[in-house]
Amino acid sequence: MGRADTSISAMVLVIITGAVVTNLIPLYAIGVFLGFTISQAGMTRRFWRAGQLKPGEFTYGLETKITYDPRWSIKIAISGLGAVVTFMVMIVFIITKFSHGAWFIVLLIPALVWVFFRIHRHYKETAARLKLDETPVFAQKAVVFDPAMHSEMAVYFCDTWSKLAVSVVGSIIKRGIPVKIIHIGVDAKRAAAFQKRSQEIAELNGWDRSVMEVIDDPYRDLYSMVTTILKDLMTQYPDVHLLIYIGALRTHFPYNLLHMSTDRFLRDALMEAGDDIALTVKQVHLDALPLPEGFKVTFEHATDHHIDEQAETASHTATPNSAA
Repeated sequence: MGRADTSISAMVLVIITGAVVTNLIPLYAIGVFLGFTISQAGMTRRFWRAGQLKPGEFTYGLETKITYDPRWSIKIAISGLGAVVTFMVMIVFIITKFSHGAWFIVLLIPALVWVFFRIHRHYKETAARLKLDETPVFAQKAVVFDPAMHSEMAVYFCDTWSKLAVSVVGSIIKRGIPVKIIHIGVDAKRAAAFQKRSQEIAELNGWDRSVMEVIDDPYRDLYSMVTTILKDLMTQYPDVHLLIYIGALRTHFPYNLLHMSTDRFLRDALMEAGDDIALTVKQVHLDALPLPEGFKVTFEHATDHHIDEQAETASHTATPNSAA
């Protein structure tokens, strides 16, 4: 949140509470106990999912791996009790302090939750619209850059292979420009997925694999890495004109405000790299891409149960005494 946003929020609170500091206590207390309630409810949900697994099985939450827990029933009881108690305390604060400023937080939190749900749904729909179900087939082969033959090179920074990436790369190879597709590796799983899809595309379309490259970024500083890559290319090929391509999504208001950072990010990086670089933006209308049949918004990455091979092997190789 910027300084202007913070100042405006502070002014609103001062007006609502009448500049009385004690009137802020209910807002603080409700926020704290709401956070406790949500965290305890989340742990209850996690332990319940762990209890549905069998020994050696695992599944995934939003960010973590969930494995079988033999003490899930005790943990779910503790977390569930904590969620109920903190929820009751929050309700008491809301009822007793409603006329002292608590009404504001009661209205604000549902409004924010509704906004966050809409943003979450939009990102889920965007991912579903852009997802590639099959390996794409291009009409032409990608031209491999040769400094002895070419005076220009198109560079596309690709986060993941999607319908947007296919559209951008397709527009480049139609022009017959030598292209370098670069993935900056800040996450091992995403980098591995990019390499796997790149290999499939190269094999299916008869491309040279050197067209696609993964450059690791151990510091996860995309801005500096992009600038460094461009500067290195300009130093290595001083007579070559670089054409930077990016993909941009177009959609209706207000969701278009969520897709306006990539072009600004690369524009700033280009200004740091030098003057002899051109930026081309390939736009794709997001609303024109269909949603998959049966699409459903979910808060889980995966719900399937998988077998942990190491755990299963250990259980089979256990001695009779340990099994007893």
